[in-house]
Amino acid sequence: MAKQRDDYDNHDDAGWFRDQLRQRDREIAALRREKDELTDLVRRFEEYVEDCNGVLEAWKQTSWTLGPFRAEHNDLVNRYLALAKRHNKLIPLVYEQDVGRPLKADELEVEAVTRLHKAGRSLRWIAEETELSLRTVRTIVGRINRTDRTTRKRWVRLGLDPKELAQSIIETGHELVKEAKGLGRGAR
Repeated sequence: MAKQRDDYDNHDDAGWFRDQLRQRDREIAALRREKDELTDLVRRFEEYVEDCNGVLEAWKQTSWTLGPFRAEHNDLVNRYLALAKRHNKLIPLVYEQDVGRPLKADELEVEAVTRLHKAGRSLRWIAEETELSLRTVRTIVGRINRTDRTTRKRWVRLGLDPKELAQSIIETGHELVKEAKGLGRGAR
């Protein structure tokens, strides 16, 4: 008995061979389509890489750098931080927080002390009349006059020392007076 070498030895039918050839032709056509698609994809990718290289070369020729952008960005950040620092310094002026223990007087008692102080009553008399301690009455009156510990500490923290402010106002006034005296002489 002869040894079978492949699938073709079992078939003598011409139709079967035609079917096999058609099947192989279809597989070859599918492989060619796939090859053409991949070739097109490679071509498009090469064009893309070429365009990217062109853009990079154009950037190199114009000597474009991030330096100006970074400098402008850093300047904006620094300006923002300075503005935020100024803003944060002003917040305590709007929202006052007391220093130390809470005041031992409610709003009605504070109004009464304020009214009596404006009427010219002494601190001791106000303390006896409202049944508050003399220290509490002094604190309330100090808030009215802006001489209490809370206000003084806030001014010091903000760099608004009243003595320094008064001194600078006096010096500015003296300079303006000197300048005004000099104006009259120069005009003659």
